[in-house]
Amino acid sequence: MVSTTNLEAYYKMDENAANTTVVDSHTSANDGTTAGNTSTYHSTGGIIDDCFSFANGDNILIPVTANGTNSISLWYKGTSATHQRIIDAQSGRYIIHIWNTGKVAYYDGTRYGTLTTAGVTSGNWTHIVVVNDGTNNKIYINGSKDVDETVTANTIGGTTRIASTWDNINSNNNQGLMDEFSIWDRALTQQDVTDLYNSGDGLAYPFSTGSPSSSVSPSASTSASASPSASASPSSSSSASLSPSASTSPSSSTSPSSSSSASASPSSSTSPSSSASASVSPSSSESSSASPSSSTSPSSSESSSQSPSSSESLSASPSSSISLSQSPSSSTSPSSSSSLSQSPSSSTSPSSSASASVSPSPSPGHADYTRGDYVALPGDETDLETTYSAGDITDVSILNGTRVNQTATDQFMMHQFKDFVGAQTAVNLTCVFQSTQALTLATGYLQIYNHNTTTWDIVDSDNTTAANTNVTLTANIPSLTNYKNDSDVISCRVYQDAI
Repeated sequence: MVSTTNLEAYYKMDENAANTTVVDSHTSANDGTTAGNTSTYHSTGGIIDDCFSFANGDNILIPVTANGTNSISLWYKGTSATHQRIIDAQSGRYIIHIWNTGKVAYYDGTRYGTLTTAGVTSGNWTHIVVVNDGTNNKIYINGSKDVDETVTANTIGGTTRIASTWDNINSNNNQGLMDEFSIWDRALTQQDVTDLYNSGDGLAYPFSTGSPSSSVSPSASTSASASPSASASPSSSSSASLSPSASTSPSSSTSPSSSSSASASPSSSTSPSSSASASVSPSSSESSSASPSSSTSPSSSESSSQSPSSSESLSASPSSSISLSQSPSSSTSPSSSSSLSQSPSSSTSPSSSASASVSPSPSPGHADYTRGDYVALPGDETDLETTYSAGDITDVSILNGTRVNQTATDQFMMHQFKDFVGAQTAVNLTCVFQSTQALTLATGYLQIYNHNTTTWDIVDSDNTTAANTNVTLTANIPSLTNYKNDSDVISCRVYQDAI
């Protein structure tokens, strides 16, 4: 089922009230405003429930923005005899337009592209999807791809109106019905379009998730040393893997930490794998310990994980660890650790591996490191479904490519890290990771949990990096006031949607 990843706004267009608000049913952050009360727009007989009818300059002003990789989906019913503007954005002049022949065209800021072969027929609901993947523009009519051509990448922003030109010049105002209008900050796939079309019946929001195929496959070694972790994947489902390597290190730390790690962690996978590692080194707390910690755990434990994959891949470094290490600033306790890992992991499912490190902390150390795959993003900071083992924590303790994998199929793959920060008031976050799924297909996010709003705040993201390439996400959190809980613990997570 189509994922709501990077869904910027969803307008059901069912309103019938004495006000001008068109509700964004997805986040409410992008509510639209009509030129008159929605009761004058309201019409029955939408593709799903009711719909809006546009005439005589009616339009909806929306605050949505989307980058050069974006998609718009809507249902339209009207006449094919006149020109009809679907949407017009001032920034970049992003336009979807119905010609007076009923054909649909996209304007990329410099020119109109090829007209569709199929198009709107008078009196019938037509599903229209326009997808920009950053290079090509695709137009789908009633679930089928009709146009696919190279265009200039274009953004959605500035003054943006549905059913009119951005400056509301009446010559191209819409004279038809619209329903189920959605804007996405990613390129929808053919399967997404098929789901939304739903054999001509449309797909009601919120979308039903059904029973997607998913695998929780720890396809990385659960110990830091020579632990061959062979994930025998007996199925042929494709999943993605996320292995973050992030570090949250607040500035003034004098605690030298030397870590050497020789890692030959071949990960042979035909599916996306990402790993991340993050470290939290809070600045101004004191801990003077002269006891160097060295972790050289050359264990020979074997961990076999079942991920739904049936091919073996050996890759030299699909590593990402979100390693949250706390190295208080005025500490004279150097921590040196070396880890030698050989963890061949074979999986065709996207797995996510993370490495999190805990250096000597000002008081009791990290709280919980967990991971999991989910159809919908968890809204709170509850621990994820799989707890890191002691070996996992060792694996992610150094930014050296050793990782703990998390697989997913058509779900979010994520790692969550809770760390004690004590009296620290600020922190720097850095996440370095790789994914076998290109971030152009699904954005990778670094977030921190806000205890004041009880939501996850996005602090950085990437939607341009290719598969199996290092990604670095960074953020400076100048005040931890809203981010520490009563026990002085912060929660961070890194995730990507496996599509």
